[in-house]
Amino acid sequence: MLGSRPCGQSPRTDGERTRRATARVTPLSSSATCDIPSHSGRKKSPSRHAARRPAEKPLPPGARRWETSGMTTQRLPFPVPDERAHLFVDSYADMHDLVEDLVVPDGVPEAAATVLRTARELLRQSYYCYEFSTVAVMHSLIAVEIVLRDRIPDAGKKPLHGLIKQGAADGILTARQAEYLDYGRQIRNGMAHGQTTHAVMPPAMAVPMVTTSFAIVSELCATPTG
Repeated sequence: MLGSRPCGQSPRTDGERTRRATARVTPLSSSATCDIPSHSGRKKSPSRHAARRPAEKPLPPGARRWETSGMTTQRLPFPVPDERAHLFVDSYADMHDLVEDLVVPDGVPEAAATVLRTARELLRQSYYCYEFSTVAVMHSLIAVEIVLRDRIPDAGKKPLHGLIKQGAADGILTARQAEYLDYGRQIRNGMAHGQTTHAVMPPAMAVPMVTTSFAIVSELCATPTG
């Protein structure tokens, strides 16, 4: 019969219904644990379901390993040569011979001297990062611009193009120097404006250009101001 109760069972009061409903929906606290019995009546161990990490390979001596966003990355204790560098040299020791003539001359302003030394080291390290040779050429032009601004009266904030033009007109720059600087300026502008960022200048081409920057700085600083 609909709504009937088994014999001997007393009717549930409203309070009992409330307590039973509350017990079913009361959430566990953050510190609470829930033991889920298996079919055999034993508790399942959470560790049995934890994800197993793959075995890690041993690192070379001196290397370290660190975690980045769940990924394991190896950090070697030494740089890896760029395979393209071997098209021009056999080893890193050969890079010392490549830049041995790039000596900062005496009398160069410290600002320009620092830039030239940086350009030289960029060339040396292009053995490991091939693109550094292109950066070295662009950086060496900064040193030339520093000295050129110091030599040209009323240089102010003129762009490099204006400095080259005025330097050639005033006899501060030779025709050869002006031609080189204008060529380098165009390459630098192309990279600065994202037009030739894909271009890579091999060390064999970059070294003569950086050498020319060194020579122009040396000549400008050696010439007495008029």
